[in-house]
Amino acid sequence: MASRFLAPLLRGLSIPRRSTALLRVLGCRHLVSASCASPTRLLTANLDRANPNPVRMVSSDVKKQGKALVVFRETKHIVHSPLPALVYGLGGLVPFVAAPAYMIICSTYMPDIAFVQMAYGASILSFLGGIRWGFTLPKSSEVSPTFEQLGISVLPSLIAWSGMLLPGNISTLTVIGGLTLMGTMDSSFVHYPPWFRALRFVLSSVAVLCLWTTFICAYTLKQKAETSPEEKKT
Repeated sequence: MASRFLAPLLRGLSIPRRSTALLRVLGCRHLVSASCASPTRLLTANLDRANPNPVRMVSSDVKKQGKALVVFRETKHIVHSPLPALVYGLGGLVPFVAAPAYMIICSTYMPDIAFVQMAYGASILSFLGGIRWGFTLPKSSEVSPTFEQLGISVLPSLIAWSGMLLPGNISTLTVIGGLTLMGTMDSSFVHYPPWFRALRFVLSSVAVLCLWTTFICAYTLKQKAETSPEEKKT
């Protein structure tokens, strides 16, 4: 028992070889290892135990439990979001929620409102690509501006542009696919802060749900009759 209390005192001290041999004979091997260990090695080991790499921890969790489970579990970090990010993020959901809510209240599908919602979703999709691009630019960033990372940041703009060109409800499905893809990639991107991954997951989920609701309204609600030019004049 006394030898265990002496082990911390012997760390970093140089003990002669004869004393080391004597300690081995007496069976105090942990004292020998403590006395012979390098102080730098001991300090590094203690720092590694005290401050593990969060990126490494998240990566191991993803491998063990799967991306979907880890992403869903990390939504609790949304409470740590900066207030401006939380306010602007939730405020940006208003156009997504308002469109299907208004059509459901009126029991009428309105193509013009559906197009405005889809166009807003396309603009948000382009904005999300810029986040990844900007994240790679600082010299202190953990992610380099490689072809892969910058290609990911350009992809949302191309999907949004394609959605604007496609006709009818196909455009809505295209934007839904783009938001789902970017939401999944950003939520599982371990280099982002946990609060940002959680916020991205929640915001993308609500946006996709609202766009999907508008898509369903196109087939379940009566469509608003288009007004002719003569009727508009009167």
